[in-house]
Amino acid sequence: MQQIPKITAIKTGDKTLLRVTFECGTEKLYDCSKLLARPEF
Repeated sequence: MQQIPKITAIKTGDKTLLRVTFECGTEKLYDCSKLLARPEF
């Protein structure tokens, strides 16, 4: 079974982007625009 990598840092980018860093050193960008477009926000 594959382990889920742990998040070590999250930094804000442009208006709707988050830069997520994992314990293995990998960095990924997450675009929150679709989530923030929901009526709840």
